[in-house]
Amino acid sequence: MLPGTDGLTLCREIRRFSDVPVVMVTAKIEEIDRLLGLEIGADDYICKPYSPREVVARVKTILRRCRPRRDLLALDAESPLIVDEGRFQASWRDKLLDLTPAEFRLLKTLSQEPGKVFFPRAAAQSPV
Repeated sequence: MLPGTDGLTLCREIRRFSDVPVVMVTAKIEEIDRLLGLEIGADDYICKPYSPREVVARVKTILRRCRPRRDLLALDAESPLIVDEGRFQASWRDKLLDLTPAEFRLLKTLSQEPGKVFFPRAAAQSPV
């Protein structure tokens, strides 16, 4: 379960600005749910219960097909995201983001390498 939203809404929002791979892992097993997830833009849809090894295999398969787009890898001066390390602040489209210190560090880590796939543990433990 996602706090405050659902996977379909999140996937739809991601697809509005990115073509990053999306794998949905969910308890919704009905065919209509699977079809909707895939039609909205998920690259794969895995129903619970699942084997962790299967999830890893599916993610590796998707990543093999992905090639980073070099033209999208660097944030430029026209990026709507601004991360100000000196003030420990970030803004999106000139609106200041209300971030905890951990959220700021994570956003900074992710914004320094756009397009890179991070695994949760590695991104959270980044010394940045």
